[in-house]
Amino acid sequence: METITENNTQKDSYRPYSQLELRDKRNNNMRRIKINNDLYVLHDTCRHFYKVKRYSKKERDIKESGSNYNVGNCSLCWSMKNNYRDMDEEFFENTLPDYLDIFYPEASDGEKIHLTPYAVDIENTVLRWINNQLY
Repeated sequence: METITENNTQKDSYRPYSQLELRDKRNNNMRRIKINNDLYVLHDTCRHFYKVKRYSKKERDIKESGSNYNVGNCSLCWSMKNNYRDMDEEFFENTLPDYLDIFYPEASDGEKIHLTPYAVDIENTVLRWINNQLY
């Protein structure tokens, strides 16, 4: 289905996506922003989790200790305290809680999740925000 608007054609954005296509898009996003797609850091005190940057001190500490719990300080808490001006209220009220809800099973249990275009986009947005790569 196509919609025509003032001399240009736009494809309908509601087309179905396969899980393989979404996984490829997710992997490309991780590669572009240099995130290790296999390692999550989980912090018990604040209950935050996120993927770590490739070749970072945090990644090295996880590999040396063999545990991904409470490694270093929480980058999500640090970003919320120092980079809050970069994002609007909608990000903190909707996007960040959605990210934490959607990806928690994968981070805590390693359980595969059903990807959606929205999930891939918010993961990319949150991880770029944590790593100061939004601009």
